[in-house]
Amino acid sequence: MMNPQISVAACLVGVFAWACFMGLHMVPEGYVGVYYRAGALLQTVSQPGMHVMFPLITSVRHVQVTLQTDEVKNVPCGTSGGVLIYFERIEVVNILDMESAHTVLNQFCSVNTLQDVYIKKFDQIDEKPEVGPARGPHQDGSRPLNRGVRVTKPKIPENAAQELRIHGGRETTQLMIANERQRVEEKLAETERKKAVINAEKAAQISRIEWEMKITQKESEKKISEIEDQAALARSRSHSDAELYRAKQATDSEFYRLQKEAEGNKLRLTPEFLEYTRLLALFKQYQDIYFGQSIPTMLSENVMLSAGPQRPVAAATAGKRQP
Repeated sequence: MMNPQISVAACLVGVFAWACFMGLHMVPEGYVGVYYRAGALLQTVSQPGMHVMFPLITSVRHVQVTLQTDEVKNVPCGTSGGVLIYFERIEVVNILDMESAHTVLNQFCSVNTLQDVYIKKFDQIDEKPEVGPARGPHQDGSRPLNRGVRVTKPKIPENAAQELRIHGGRETTQLMIANERQRVEEKLAETERKKAVINAEKAAQISRIEWEMKITQKESEKKISEIEDQAALARSRSHSDAELYRAKQATDSEFYRLQKEAEGNKLRLTPEFLEYTRLLALFKQYQDIYFGQSIPTMLSENVMLSAGPQRPVAAATAGKRQP
C-alpha cells in the first residue's frame, strides 16, 4: 500500500506541473501581451516570447503594435439629395477606430451631392483627415496613428445610376467645354498680355535707341564744332604769325637798309667828301665864276655871310666873267 505522504506529494507535483503548463503562454512577434486578473487590467506588459502567468485567475490578450490592414464593409452613406449609397469596403492600414468610419462617411455624404460623392470628390475621401492618415493620436490617446485609407467605389441605386450617367455625361461634357473655353480664353489673354509686353519693350527699346542716336549726334556735332573752332583758331594764329613774320621781315629789311646806308654813309663821309659836298653846294648856289688872287678869302667870307636871302657881293678886284 502506498504511503499517504507520497501520494500527497505526487498530487502537489502534478498540480504544480499542470499550473505551470496552463500558465505557460507565448506572445508572437509584432504583438505585446496585456493581462487581466479577475477582470482587472494589470500594468504588466510582456514583450514577444515565452511567459508564465497564474492560470484560471489571469488571462492574456495579444495587442498588435505593427502595421496592419483592417476592413470596414458595407458602409451606408446618404447624400444631400436623399439617395442612399453603400461603400462596399474601406481598408485602413494600421489600426482603425471601426465605429468612427460610419460617422465620418455619413458626415461627408450629407454635405455633398450624389455626383460629388460618386464622381467629383471621390478622390478626396482618402485625403480627409478624419478618415485618411491622422496627424497623431487623439488627446485622450484612444485613436492610433493611421498610415493610409482605401475606399472602394460606392454602390448606388440603378435609377440613380441611369440618371447620373445621362445628366452626369451631359454635365461632364458641358464642364469639359466650359473648361476648354476658359483655357482658350486664358491662353488668348496670356497671348495678348505677352504681345502688350513685347510691344511695350519694343517701344522702350526704340525710344532708347532714338535717344542714344540723338545723344551721339549731339556729341558728334559738338566734336565737329570743337574741331572747326580749333582749325579757325589755328588759321587765325597762322595768319597772325604770317603778318607778324611779314612785318618783322619788312622791319628787318628796313633796319638792314638803314644800317647798311648808315654804314655806307659812315664810310663815305670822309673829310675830302665833305669838302667836295660843300664845294658842290657852293657852286650850285653861286652862278658867277670869279677869278683872281682873293678868291679863297672871298669864298670864306661869303660862306659865313650867306645867312641872308641876298646874294653876296664879290669883294675881289679881279675881273668878272659872265657865264
